[in-house]
Amino acid sequence: MRLHSIISESTTQIPLDRFEHLLTPAVIALNQAAQSAGYQVRIVGGAVRDLLLGKNPKDIDMATDAHPQEMIKILAAAGIRHEPTGLQHGTITAILDGEPIEITTLRIDTNQDGRHADVYFGDGCLDKDLLQKFIDRGYNPDQDYDTGELLRVVQRITR
Repeated sequence: MRLHSIISESTTQIPLDRFEHLLTPAVIALNQAAQSAGYQVRIVGGAVRDLLLGKNPKDIDMATDAHPQEMIKILAAAGIRHEPTGLQHGTITAILDGEPIEITTLRIDTNQDGRHADVYFGDGCLDKDLLQKFIDRGYNPDQDYDTGELLRVVQRITR
């Protein structure tokens, strides 16, 4: 199995040998199940952050382009135990060999009040061209942006 098929291209600047301990049998099984159904899963969140900080991740979260109900079917077909832990937000927890891994469908929060959001599950991953335009237009990864600022930048770019 190729490591790049599981780990997002944006994280491959970290030496690949640092990722080896993330390739547990559970992660490999989830990747194979998703790929066999034509979808992707990617390691995201705290695991990536910890690696960037030179730490060993304590747990693994994943993102997928499969809609929540489709992910449930994929896990069931692969015989993988799972729980709909946050289905309204697209999160399902897969449990393999006692290892819980949260898998969340890529989504857009369309209407939010700071605590609750209406969720739209789109198709596919973040457009790489849009991300590059965002970076080219002055996004500084060392600066904290609030959601409104980020949305305004994206809206300017997509016009």
